[in-house]
Amino acid sequence: MLIPPRGDRWENDDVEGKPHHSVIEADLTEPGQYRVAVTSYKRGETGAYELHIDFGAATAESPTARQPRDVQRLCDENGIVPKIHRSVFERIARNTEGYAPGSLPADALVVSTAGSSAVGEAIRALVRDHHGSAIPLLRREARSQLLGRYAYWAFVYGVLATAALMLWHYGADAAAGSERWQQVVRNLANRLASSYWLGLLLQVLWQNKWLPVWLIVTFWIGDSSPIRCDMSA
Repeated sequence: MLIPPRGDRWENDDVEGKPHHSVIEADLTEPGQYRVAVTSYKRGETGAYELHIDFGAATAESPTARQPRDVQRLCDENGIVPKIHRSVFERIARNTEGYAPGSLPADALVVSTAGSSAVGEAIRALVRDHHGSAIPLLRREARSQLLGRYAYWAFVYGVLATAALMLWHYGADAAAGSERWQQVVRNLANRLASSYWLGLLLQVLWQNKWLPVWLIVTFWIGDSSPIRCDMSA
């Protein structure tokens, strides 16, 4: 059962006809302390159980639906040491339903109600070494995607600048040596469907050597950056 700071508690016995599985899904929008309790169906019954608490994707009605949670930032803002249950890493290792949250802190305490503390420290060291940074994957990927978007628009601006220069040279060449506007129009029409454009493109790139460098670099950065990354926690 899930007990919010105020109001009624949420309970679940069997989910989807599974007698040994209980699931509670809720948007925790109310500030305060929430409590999670596990009990038996009948009084006095005992037995082993596993408790998993996952911070999943928010629903469309939730105010946080558009933004994945940055656990590290939330802990830093509230002066809390991030702690992650050992079962989270067990799910990642088993690839349970593709579970791979990107918001895990790079160096969090691994807690468990069972097992030795040495196992938790080993998991913590493994995660810290593979992160190679104090920044969570969520924030690193967000920066990479931001860089990719900037590179994309820089490439677009480079293409537009190249096209503008080509059109300017196209008009200037058509007007050169022409005294009447009819001759200018005739020159434009004659060159419209010819290989003139390829030579003009090479001319523009040769005269403006920064353009090919600009286009190559921005295309490479944009192509190397991730377009989409599922970073839900």
